Amino acid sequence: LADGLRAHRLEAATYDFALDGAKKCNAVYTDYSSEYKYTHDIKSAEYRYTHDIKSAEYRYTHDIKSAEYRYTHDIKSAEYRYTHDIKSAEYRYTHDIKSAQYQIYS
Repeated sequence: LADGLRAHRLEAATYDFALDGAKKCNAVYTDYSSEYKYTHDIKSAEYRYTHDIKSAEYRYTHDIKSAEYRYTHDIKSAEYRYTHDIKSAEYRYTHDIKSAQYQIYS
């Protein structure tokens, strides 16, 4: 009986030791996990921060280029319309003079 109790206690002690080892292992694993999450969160936050800045800079640059394009396009359109209107007016003026001269000579 004593040998059986001793063997049982030894098994129980071994089990406790193994359980303590597992707890310690879990504690270390939890520490690594929390460090990983912490590092991962920092990296994610830095990535998002950098990505947001790059996105904002892209949008800013894109908006400026778009605005410059629209500005240039509007100026070119206005110049085209201005030139076209002058040519049209000159054409009508010349055409009206020729018509008037034609009517005079007819």
